[in-house]
Amino acid sequence: MQLQVNDLHASYSANTPILKGVNMTADPGQVTIIVGPNGCGKSTLLRCIARLHRPERGTVMLDSENVWKIKPRQAAHRLSLLPQSPMAPEGMTVANLVQFGRHPHQGLFQQWSDQDQQAVTEALELTHLADLAHRRLDQLSGGQRQRCWLAMTLAQQTPLMLLDEPTSMLDLGHQVEVLNLVRKIASAGDRAFVIVLHDLIAAAQYADQLVTMRDGEIVCSGAPKEILTPELIRELYDVDVRILTSPDNQTPIIVAKQEQLV
Repeated sequence: MQLQVNDLHASYSANTPILKGVNMTADPGQVTIIVGPNGCGKSTLLRCIARLHRPERGTVMLDSENVWKIKPRQAAHRLSLLPQSPMAPEGMTVANLVQFGRHPHQGLFQQWSDQDQQAVTEALELTHLADLAHRRLDQLSGGQRQRCWLAMTLAQQTPLMLLDEPTSMLDLGHQVEVLNLVRKIASAGDRAFVIVLHDLIAAAQYADQLVTMRDGEIVCSGAPKEILTPELIRELYDVDVRILTSPDNQTPIIVAKQEQLV
């Protein structure tokens, strides 16, 4: 299921436009990572795609369907969102939270099924949380809780997954674990990931497509090794860098010039 964002405009008030004619695509089997400075519109773009903030103009299409013209439950079968700072009721267990990912698949005549349980079990195993399934969320570390939210999103089993800063509370080891997991799931070919990251180095390593934003607009997009240049990074972040090449996979490695370090 391909995502197509066409000429998207959005704001939070008449005098503060946030998105200014954004165009982008995301294909199944690929990891699209959006980067850019704080306040450039990255999270707003995800919210517009996820039907949480209505755009003023433009369309968000999944294949031939406009996500803003289908029913909420239909949309929840097609896309899922892991927001930046999710909150859960006090006392909830890991398993309870992950089960919420199956809510769009429930209904008056569609109760909990073997398929639902399998989806939850797979999500717990993929995120290495099976041994913590009966622990309360408030007994876990911030990094463990973040993996719980990712597991809930995975359990929803949508063809499009939107992740807003999914590694923000994780240490380096768990950041790598989560991003490797995303790559593994995407490589199966039936899901598209659109992820907002602040970590440009990680984005360059894991993205099939890198989308760069500034001031509510797309600056450029493409494979990281094709678009990342010192000039682009200066345009985005006002910082001078050197770009090296990883000997392992030929992806770009970004190093700030010494005079930029404080």
